[in-house]
Amino acid sequence: MIVPFAATSRSLSDTARIAEEFAAILKPGDVIELVGDLGAGKTTFVKSLAASFGIDPDSVLSPTFVLCRTYEGIVPLHHCDLYRLESAEEAEEAGILETIGDGITLIEWADPIRSYLPKDRYVVRITKIGETERRIEGSKA
Repeated sequence: MIVPFAATSRSLSDTARIAEEFAAILKPGDVIELVGDLGAGKTTFVKSLAASFGIDPDSVLSPTFVLCRTYEGIVPLHHCDLYRLESAEEAEEAGILETIGDGITLIEWADPIRSYLPKDRYVVRITKIGETERRIEGSKA
């Protein structure tokens, strides 16, 4: 897969294929900012991406209430959700900034720490365009 990319997913298997193709270009240390409304499919995308790294997708849960979950696979996969945070200080106190650079880090609702994120990161935007359709776009920040 070449970044930037744009694809339409009409099913869970489409999303899995897109995530798998994206995972093929990722390497340890990469940071991915996930952008999308509530219910857009960010966690579904992460589940599919995790499978590419040898992680059981059924073990991947939304980190909304715990802020960050780490999954051990071929490389550590950190899935963070900062929806409830208001500042970088809160993220730092929660240890979220420590995940950056170790394995692959995916961050939903990254606004509080955007200035701490590497400039050379990926942004994946998921937009709900129908009941089962999603537009998935990836770019460099």
